[in-house]
Amino acid sequence: MLKTVWKSKDEIEYSLKNAKRISIISCDACAKGCGTGGTVGIEVLQGLLREWGKEVVFTDVLYGCCVEDLMRLTLAKDPRAISRSDALVIVSCASGVKSAILCGPGVPVLAVLDSVGCAVFTQKDDIVARSICRGCGQCVVTYTGGICPLAECPGRTKYKPCKKSPENGTQCAVNPLQDCVWKEIAKRGNLTALEALRRIHKAEGVNRLSPTVERA
Repeated sequence: MLKTVWKSKDEIEYSLKNAKRISIISCDACAKGCGTGGTVGIEVLQGLLREWGKEVVFTDVLYGCCVEDLMRLTLAKDPRAISRSDALVIVSCASGVKSAILCGPGVPVLAVLDSVGCAVFTQKDDIVARSICRGCGQCVVTYTGGICPLAECPGRTKYKPCKKSPENGTQCAVNPLQDCVWKEIAKRGNLTALEALRRIHKAEGVNRLSPTVERA
């Protein structure tokens, strides 16, 4: 899923400072899984809007705000109410906000959540679940035991431990308050294969597989 977190109250209030009538569309997929979207997201936002003396004229929960066709259908449910709005608030990741903008609702489209990367749906307290994907474009988690090194390593090393990585002990050389994540990656992953992957990623002229490749 795409992980989202609420923006600060101050930022949301600033974004809505010139809006009195608000329409809200909340994502019932990834954002709901993060506890920011779905009906819960609408309730949280409505509480703030009441506090600020604003009127909510339309609300809906959409499974997949990132799908433009679905967003367009949702906007068509009550176009009069939306056109009377001063702002359309999308409670989803940035993709949902972009989807609404592409639909041209005729009113300003505002975001109240920040997208912070890809995460997994789980209740486990594990470093694999905690390491949020940074969207680097060349994923290495196959060989790091599922741990995103760019997310967890303060040195931001991706293919191997930093030069200061301790040979003995586990203390991180960059942030002494945490353990060196590469010690855990070495246990769970494959550092030899990771070095081979680095060479592939760095090679010139590497072409990605086309999604239109012919099936056998």
